[in-house]
Amino acid sequence: MSTLCKCVARRLREERYAAGLTQVQVSKRSGLQREHVSRIESGRLDVRLETLERMAAAIGVHPASLLTERESRSDSQLARV
Repeated sequence: MSTLCKCVARRLREERYAAGLTQVQVSKRSGLQREHVSRIESGRLDVRLETLERMAAAIGVHPASLLTERESRSDSQLARV
């Protein structure tokens, strides 16, 4: 699996947790099977752009935010100095 795919899988899971949503809720909101959501989040399945858009909308984030790693606290604190 590519580094980008791993990043997207990790970010989807992080944003879903941050939104307080379960995989079942994301699957219902996006129209995807829960197993499909699980395979994408675990990195066992590469995500298509259309599916990424649907999942991002279900979670309430912009799809582009899922393509980069989240800043660590030390990075964001350094940016403020």
